[in-house]
Amino acid sequence: HTRVLYNPGGFEDGGVWITKAPVLKALVPGNRYAEFCPGVEPRKGELVITKNYASAFFGTSLASTLTAMGVDTLLITGCTTSGCIRATAVDAVQHGFRPIVIRECVGDRHDGPHEANLFDINAKYGDVIGKAEALKYIAGIKAPAAKAAAPDDTAIDALLDFRELRRIADLGGLPWHAMQLGRLYARQGRDAE
Repeated sequence: HTRVLYNPGGFEDGGVWITKAPVLKALVPGNRYAEFCPGVEPRKGELVITKNYASAFFGTSLASTLTAMGVDTLLITGCTTSGCIRATAVDAVQHGFRPIVIRECVGDRHDGPHEANLFDINAKYGDVIGKAEALKYIAGIKAPAAKAAAPDDTAIDALLDFRELRRIADLGGLPWHAMQLGRLYARQGRDAE
């Protein structure tokens, strides 16, 4: 999981981005809009990366953390497709990871930017796949005994109903912002070990 969180004392940690999108000022400790939506909150003990900008990699320890865990592929979900999803997919490939965006798990304010960015991500930076293909991929992963098992179908189903997440976000007129990074515990080609 990642989250955006700012220092409410002056929002210096938001830079120009918070100036361009002042709605982000709601993402401060204690504000309900800074919390994870029900159904997609991190599990107890699960790592949460706090970020200040669109990419989950920029200014965070995500790349080194994933490398230390032996992760080489990311399943990226959340919003917005034209902002955080795209920025994270681009940075993921630049850090040597394989980004996979699950189509039913991402969304944007309008269909035009959403579809254009999915097209671009799939053409240049990673893969865009559907829910069924993602579930099949996850089911094929063998988790080492020392790591937690891959998420079950119930958890994935909760992540994939973007329309419900968007409805929740629209209640307050603020963009819902959370992203689940699917952690894959086996490197490609090591599944047979």
